[in-house]
Amino acid sequence: MAAIDNPGKESLPERIRAGEETAFEEFRTRYAASFFYYFRRRGLPEVAAIDLAGNCITDIALKVRDHFDPLHTCFDAWVNLLRQRAAADWWRREKRFPTVELDPEWAAPAQEAETEAVALVAVSDALAGLDPLDRDLLLLRYGRQQPSFGEIAAELSGRHGRELKEPTLRQRHARALTRLKEILRLDPRLAQILEKVEEATGRGSESGGMQ
Repeated sequence: MAAIDNPGKESLPERIRAGEETAFEEFRTRYAASFFYYFRRRGLPEVAAIDLAGNCITDIALKVRDHFDPLHTCFDAWVNLLRQRAAADWWRREKRFPTVELDPEWAAPAQEAETEAVALVAVSDALAGLDPLDRDLLLLRYGRQQPSFGEIAAELSGRHGRELKEPTLRQRHARALTRLKEILRLDPRLAQILEKVEEATGRGSESGGMQ
């Protein structure tokens, strides 16, 4: 089954393998922001998330040559697995929360794994397109702790250096969600996913009708 990638991402692993000078920079540019926001959503402090994202980018790029097999999995699913492992390893080293071992089969060439990886990248890219305050607001609201708007107001006031009131954040939250949905609705990667879901649903309905 073909990976749900765009042409640039399909060729990127081979270009990294070949040692192309611009390939690593393209890989870093494409994934660094989504790595950072992924680690923040997993509860890492901002400084730790920045550090881990940078280390992860370098580590994954070095592993492409010997460890990535395009016949086994799509590139996004493989990158997603290594990113999950990096977050789990960080929490294990910190010994703050119990962690579970990741199933290596998560990188298997299953449609579910590919779809999840593409959707995660699309959402991360959409978040990166928001105003920084709106982005931080959504990441805190739907992160590990899911704090109240009052708690978010206190956190973001200190982070952004200005006083933010709870009613203001509630309004920004509603507008940020609307904007995020608009960006995702226009994302061709998600359109491909929806098409595949509709195709699978249609096949299931046909099979059910024939029984």
